[in-house]
Amino acid sequence: MQHRPRNFFLTLGVCFFIYFNFFSFQVITPQYLTDLGGTGFQAGLQNSFFFIAGILMRLYFGPLADSRGRKIPILIGSFVFATTPLLFLVSNTIPMIFLARFYQAIGLAAFFSSGTSLISDIAPPARMGTYMGSYRFTATMALVVGPGISIALINNFGYPAQFIFSFFIGIISLGLGALLIPPALKNEKVSTNPLHQLKTVAQNKLLWLIYLGAAVVAFSYGTLLTFGSIYFGRATDVANPGLYFTIFALLGMLGNISAGSISDRIGRKAVVTPSLTLLGLGIFILYFLPNIPALLWVSSVITGLGYGGSITAIFTWITDVTEQKARATALAFQESALDIAYASGSFFFGISISFLDYGPSFSLIGVITLITAGFFLITGKSKARKPSPQVAGKDCEKTQ
Repeated sequence: MQHRPRNFFLTLGVCFFIYFNFFSFQVITPQYLTDLGGTGFQAGLQNSFFFIAGILMRLYFGPLADSRGRKIPILIGSFVFATTPLLFLVSNTIPMIFLARFYQAIGLAAFFSSGTSLISDIAPPARMGTYMGSYRFTATMALVVGPGISIALINNFGYPAQFIFSFFIGIISLGLGALLIPPALKNEKVSTNPLHQLKTVAQNKLLWLIYLGAAVVAFSYGTLLTFGSIYFGRATDVANPGLYFTIFALLGMLGNISAGSISDRIGRKAVVTPSLTLLGLGIFILYFLPNIPALLWVSSVITGLGYGGSITAIFTWITDVTEQKARATALAFQESALDIAYASGSFFFGISISFLDYGPSFSLIGVITLITAGFFLITGKSKARKPSPQVAGKDCEKTQ
């Protein structure tokens, strides 16, 4: 494939700058809204509004990427993430913030599954995990650097400076996306009816097993990210509990890279199962944190590795077991499952701590994740060998 290296690095570039803006606005929007006079409830509501809008619009953009190619939704997503900061620049009321977030949700729906699909189109079948791991590594790197730079800009120069900077970051991603020359999709008729594409994905039984794993990963991650700092501050004397998430992110990047290449050799399920086990164990041991504070750092290491490894292997597994003509639709389902589970994790954990307190609630989340790892150990048809389209197809057939 003549343009494979060029497309690969261009896609990683688009990924980094779009995720840079995505993570930055996830962090700064609640604070910006409250600075405008909004309540804490409104700050949380805008985030739910953003993800719900994105979930609904993926029902259109996923099938669009399968029927019309990956570049169109990638360019739409890049344009939206580039221009959203300009909306924030002129948004000085709560309703305008909600409108800006709705607009930004178009970018969420258009880019996320399309970018991952393009990586799977570019990757050689025997190195699918390696390519996917590089993509997830790039997204995680944007999380590590994006919010920190944005907050520093706001603290030193104010919100307008951050919005203008994010606009130029978005223009870079749009320019890189315009240079993409995606490989042509296979010459077979692909329905332009989104409902037909969604039905094709829904009939793949193995995908639902993989979605279960993705949902548990997101459920666990959502509770950890939302409530971890509060619990760490109460249970330990650590001055900056946020260091937990710095270590988590760095080890997650290592998990992204290593899980991708390892799964190319031994199979996706053989990586998902131990990765889920690490994630569950790392969350479970937080129960003992008040008595053994050093477990905070043990947990940050193994949960980071577990999260990074499982999410990379899961994304790659989906591309293995889905035909190219339905791949973006399947990944759109995956992204929506992650968003729903992420939000659900925060909601149900909030209920749990009212009955069980933080430590027991974290141990419960850990047990649920460990049970899911055990379920994967005895279920599924992914073989412990180098994946290929032929093997993936056989695995799908055995589950239908």
